Amino acid sequence: MTIHEYHPRTRELLQRAGLSRRELRALEETPIHSLPGESSGYGLIGPVGCGKTWSLIQRIAQEINAYVLDQDSPETAWLKSMIEVIDGIRYDVCRSIVWVSWPDQAENLKRMVLDAQAVSEWVKQASECWLLVLDDLGAERVRGVDDFSRSVLAEVIDSRYRNEEMVCWTSNLSAEELAVFYRGRIASRLLSAWPPFELEGPDMRLQAISPLPGEGLL
Repeated sequence: MTIHEYHPRTRELLQRAGLSRRELRALEETPIHSLPGESSGYGLIGPVGCGKTWSLIQRIAQEINAYVLDQDSPETAWLKSMIEVIDGIRYDVCRSIVWVSWPDQAENLKRMVLDAQAVSEWVKQASECWLLVLDDLGAERVRGVDDFSRSVLAEVIDSRYRNEEMVCWTSNLSAEELAVFYRGRIASRLLSAWPPFELEGPDMRLQAISPLPGEGLL
């Protein structure tokens, strides 16, 4: 499926969910990984650049598109709560998707440490949304581990775990590395409730770099 086969509303809904322009470029590519249709969510782990984020975007986009076009199938059944009918008019609730790059959000939370209301509002949104996507979990370690953002993540994960809410996540770390990095509570809930699926492949970003004629990459 390419961008030309998506209904215009699908792209609009993904933009409203918070995806960046670069992330939306995934809709222009042919899917390279087949992902599960778990109703409770899952994680994607694998090497840098193998297509985890783009594959997840494509998967969600395909399911949104199916319902925009009034298509129904067992594979898209877990999306039914995205659509409601009010007085005969189709009403989307796609704003109940919260999509965040976790390293960036961790930085934001550091800056909000003295603004309890702002932190509380984000926790409420991330805890109560229909689908929470945490992209690039563990990458914040290169920016310095912050106990405050980790505690906020633990609160959100714990809330969604207890209420059996859907979470999708990606990470360049292995399940074992995640368990060490996040320690007990976060790792235990994350890996058990939304289990990881491993993807393989070369770094697509580096593959896109082509040397000039007569030159090689050192």
